[in-house]
Amino acid sequence: MISSSIVRSQSIHLVTGLLVNHDHAWNSDDNRQDETGAWLLDPLLDNITKTVYDSDIFLTDENIMTNMILDRFAKQTWKEYILKSLSIRNDIDLRPIAQYKKSQECPYYITYIIDHYYDLPEIILFSHGRPQGHNPNIIKQWSWFIQQVQQDKQRHFFNSSIGYISSNCGSYVKRYTRSRPILDLLGYERTVDPLANQIKALCLGTYCCAQFIIHRSRILQHPISFWRLALKIVIDMNDCSHFEHIWHVLFGEPGELDQQKNLAVWYEQAHPELIERCSTDIVED
Repeated sequence: MISSSIVRSQSIHLVTGLLVNHDHAWNSDDNRQDETGAWLLDPLLDNITKTVYDSDIFLTDENIMTNMILDRFAKQTWKEYILKSLSIRNDIDLRPIAQYKKSQECPYYITYIIDHYYDLPEIILFSHGRPQGHNPNIIKQWSWFIQQVQQDKQRHFFNSSIGYISSNCGSYVKRYTRSRPILDLLGYERTVDPLANQIKALCLGTYCCAQFIIHRSRILQHPISFWRLALKIVIDMNDCSHFEHIWHVLFGEPGELDQQKNLAVWYEQAHPELIERCSTDIVED
């Protein structure tokens, strides 16, 4: 486990979690068997520090496609192996977090913000526990993004002016009714727009299980009390679905998130030779 002083000193940081129990999955047929945590050991991510929250972990030998790794470590289960592997690395800070039923990534996103509010790294990659499920090329795209940032001495590539980009694979979904109560609780004022009750101006969000890259200035635009209230709302609701579609609003983006503010789009523009590309469908809900 790495010390907090090492975490603070990094300009780029990744935050994720290892969860969940089958009973905590959103859908009854979603057994999360592909949430192994193995992606955290990918060499492409070796050059940044990572905070990994573990809660109610449901990792078994069946979660891994091959037993070759397990054979090297005697009778260890995959859960034992991955937790041990993460805990001994000097680039990973493995932290426990309370069990919040069906709250998914929201508690560890907000817990990290609260814990590090006064010493945030400049750029943070917030990631779902199985990021490839919502962007199959995300590890490669993250690696490219990190390289660009580290080579950009003038901070033109990603800075406070840009502030936020989504890391999902370009799909967007509208939410007309779920967001307004949360925004009201967090202190967002209703406008004179007659459509305000429908969140017409604040209805377009990234696809579920939101993953994004954020500049710390977007977090600091709210006082720490705002984030403490956000965490309380998530815990009280035992539900993260509302936040999944309004993260960009909380971080200062307009209701209709610019489709160009997407890591996959940036990566594809930098690699025009790519054949497989993410869709950018607008889905009404």
